[in-house]
Amino acid sequence: MRYPHEEIESKWQKFWEENQVYKTDFTKTDKKLYHLNMFIYPSGAKLHTGHWYHYGPSDSWARYKRFRGYNVFEPMGYDAFGLPAENNAIKTGVHPFDNTIQNIKDIKVQMKKIGCMYDWNAELMTCVPEYYKWNQWLSYFKVLIQLTGPIKQNLCSVTGLEKASVLKSISRLMELMMLLKYSQQDQTLYSVQLIWFSHLSIRLLRS
Repeated sequence: MRYPHEEIESKWQKFWEENQVYKTDFTKTDKKLYHLNMFIYPSGAKLHTGHWYHYGPSDSWARYKRFRGYNVFEPMGYDAFGLPAENNAIKTGVHPFDNTIQNIKDIKVQMKKIGCMYDWNAELMTCVPEYYKWNQWLSYFKVLIQLTGPIKQNLCSVTGLEKASVLKSISRLMELMMLLKYSQQDQTLYSVQLIWFSHLSIRLLRS
C-alpha cells in the first residue's frame, strides 16, 4: 500500500495552522530557548535542496529540545535586501519588491508543507517599511559618525567633496524619513532623528 502523503500531511498541516501548535507562549520562562536560524534570502524563485540542508537539521534540533521540555521560540524571517534580488528582478522583468514578496509567499507555503516548527506569528521581512524604517537610518548614522564624530579633528579632516557627499546623503535620508508613515508613538524618535541630522548638517557646513 502506498503512503497517501497528500491526504495525511495536508490534514496535519491544517491542524497545526488552525491550532497554532508552534506559537510560543512567552509566559513560560522557566525553560526558555530562543533558537534563531539564518534568515532566508528570497532572491530566487522558491526553495532548493540547499535550503533544507541547513534548515532541516536546525529545525530538528529545536524540535528535540521542545520534546525535552523547553519552551522553544523559533522565528523565521527573510533577509530581502541585496544585489541578488535586483539581479533576479532584471532576469524576470518584475519589480524587485513585487518579485521578492511573491518569492516570500511561495517559500512560506513550502516551509509549512515541510513541517517546520516556526512561530509564524513572529515572521519578519527586512524589505517592508515597518522594519527598515528603524534600521536603515542607523546604517547611515554609523557611516556619518565615522566622518563627523564628536572629535573636532574629524570634521576638519573631511574634504569638501566628502562634505558634499555626506550632506547629499543626509538630505536624501531626511526626505525618505518624511515619506514614511510613523505611528503616534514613533513621533518622538522620528523628531529626534530629524533634529540630529539637521544638527549634523550645520556642523559640516561650519567646519
